[in-house]
Amino acid sequence: VTQGVSFADLQAMKPVDAIFAVPVEGLAQMFVAVAAIEIYELTHKDGELKRDESVAPGLRPGGLTGDLGWNPLKFPVTERRQLVEIQNGRAAMFAISAWVAADTLPGSMPLPLPW
Repeated sequence: VTQGVSFADLQAMKPVDAIFAVPVEGLAQMFVAVAAIEIYELTHKDGELKRDESVAPGLRPGGLTGDLGWNPLKFPVTERRQLVEIQNGRAAMFAISAWVAADTLPGSMPLPLPW
């Protein structure tokens, strides 16, 4: 880490403060690296560019989303199950937003936090 911030300094900070202490170039580097890996994995199969159902079942032409096929218990895939998965993802996003708000905005939680 550069600009006078060490890894020990980052460990001593609150999570949100630590993110803002990392230089913008470092954050951009992490974002670009992860985005490149994700896009490659979602668009290639056997080293070739493919943008159809051969990469992921449910992938629509021109899209980068779809069911990646991870179903080790072989549960039946129904429209209701797919809707439940989307709703669980949305609930998780709200939960993470609440954690960030509780950590960064004093008085944003109705009960005092134990930490």
